[in-house]
Amino acid sequence: MSRLSPAHAEAHDQRNAHRIPAILRLLVAGLVLGVAITTVTPWSSSPAFAATGCPVDGNYPLISNSVGSGGSDDNVNVLVGGDLHLIAGAAELEGRVAVAGSAEINKTPAGLVNIGSVGVGSQVTATPGETMLAVGGSLTIVSGNSIDVGFGLATGGDVDVAGTINDTAPIQVNGGTITQGAGSAFSPFQPRLDSLAGVSAAHAATATTGAVVVAGSLVTLTGDGSASTQVFTIADGTMPASAQFSFESIPTDAIIIVNVLGSSIATTWGDVFVGGVQANVFGDPSFSRIAQRTLWNFPDATSVDIAGGNQLLGSILVPNAASSTSLEVSTSGRVYTGGDLTMDGAGNELHAYDFLGDPNWTCTADLATLDLPGTTDPTDPTDPTDPTDPTDPDTSDPGTAGPAGSGEPGLADTGADSVSTILVGSLLSVVGLSLFSFSRARRKALARI
Repeated sequence: MSRLSPAHAEAHDQRNAHRIPAILRLLVAGLVLGVAITTVTPWSSSPAFAATGCPVDGNYPLISNSVGSGGSDDNVNVLVGGDLHLIAGAAELEGRVAVAGSAEINKTPAGLVNIGSVGVGSQVTATPGETMLAVGGSLTIVSGNSIDVGFGLATGGDVDVAGTINDTAPIQVNGGTITQGAGSAFSPFQPRLDSLAGVSAAHAATATTGAVVVAGSLVTLTGDGSASTQVFTIADGTMPASAQFSFESIPTDAIIIVNVLGSSIATTWGDVFVGGVQANVFGDPSFSRIAQRTLWNFPDATSVDIAGGNQLLGSILVPNAASSTSLEVSTSGRVYTGGDLTMDGAGNELHAYDFLGDPNWTCTADLATLDLPGTTDPTDPTDPTDPTDPTDPDTSDPGTAGPAGSGEPGLADTGADSVSTILVGSLLSVVGLSLFSFSRARRKALARI
């Protein structure tokens, strides 16, 4: 094998010298882009791109991490007649949250809770710039914990508390306001709370249209195949300790009412199947359809304990004012309790989905338009029950929007869709490195000729 003469080798090097800086630039660009995209800061500033108003066709999107892209809803998604306790790994409450009693944030380990808008959810947020958290008692945030209200939205969200807040520093409102001593903070939501017992009793009294068969852990609910509202009753004492649910012969757009009888309900929530297809997975087309059309009604319950790390599709109604409800599961639907509510899960989230079976539970652009006696809009400055006085000083935290803190597997914790960008950055890195290695190898080979 002959080698290049020194003169030829020098000429060869000069011809290829201009290629190396270009390859290096490509390599560096790819590496920088990959590193920049995969580096996430705790309080990231996401661009505000939220849509406003209810979904155009009334159908909520599937679960995603594009913050606020699904629209907004002025209705209440989480309504608590007693106290709200967020413990363990409680992560996110999407949509408007109204608590008649007091609220406490005491996660273990301490951490962040998102309210109003979330990292992972339907992305139908509470109305931007309006009350996203209303508390009729006091708000306590145990040291080390924090809440982020309306993150990723241009105008953030308001926090209105009738009593006191032990520490406002851990509250991020992203341009919204924090109001203490707002005695009427819960007043706009009292008519909804007062209506729960009657709504629950009416559903419980409705004649069943289908049959329920419990075999081991499987609860099969078979409809009549035609009625626009399918009604089922799970008898007292028959809910399995660990339950899976299978819906059969249900018309596509039918409303589903499941009355779960008994004073004490405790179960570990399993998968939900519709026509033999698992529905409680984020990508399944029936996920949002079932979530918007199903109500789990617990008319007699004083204690409801739903464990497990699964997705509960549909709204939950526990009307008893003396009741206690504990959720370890993540939910996709309204959560309305007459008594106390505890979120006690590992990264569990309450996703915002309306209930199409009741016009007062559907998405609305204005809470005051609902047909509830005495209902008022908590964000209308002309409303005498408005807890947010427009002349109040702005006590909002000027900081940037916070992270999603999502516990959902398979989706990024922030609202930004970074997956595709990470792949591009990584690809550029690989291509640049490959070209650089190829160039060096070729140069060495030519040098040996």
